[in-house]
Amino acid sequence: DGITGVAPGASIVAVQVFPASGGAHFSDILSGFDFCLANKENYSISVITMSLGAFSGFTNRSACNNYLPAFTKAVNTAYGYGITVTASAGNSGSNTSLSMPACLSNVTSVGSTTKNDTLSSFSNRNSMLSVLAPGSSINSSLPCFGAADCPHYGKLSGTSMAAPHVAGLVALAQQYS
Repeated sequence: DGITGVAPGASIVAVQVFPASGGAHFSDILSGFDFCLANKENYSISVITMSLGAFSGFTNRSACNNYLPAFTKAVNTAYGYGITVTASAGNSGSNTSLSMPACLSNVTSVGSTTKNDTLSSFSNRNSMLSVLAPGSSINSSLPCFGAADCPHYGKLSGTSMAAPHVAGLVALAQQYS
């Protein structure tokens, strides 16, 4: 298929937190975090990336950290274990706020750039934003509808396309450290 990702030698542990109908509950996301933390050594988990965002509108870390204390605790626990946590900044085009969980302390928040290395118009950003990565018109895997349809790829845009780029970069950096 000729498609290669950022860290092609990295192993990926996929943790499904969204039901087929969409709209994950906070408890589902926390369960995914719990799985990663409980299995960090079994699967050599060194990066958790979350291409999701909710509760937009956070303009400072204090309000974000206090909004869902259990989520803040899970991120801080991962950080304490040396696990890097990346998260999508959100796609509202806000220049004053980030989405949750990107706004949390100890999360590497990821905004999106275009193929021309300019800020994507949809990307959230403010002083809490950690890094920008490619997120516009990214060739990504898409759901398959039967074996004959797989693998299936298409171009997608969003900070959810950018966050995995950063997770791959972290994995590469850890490989050589």
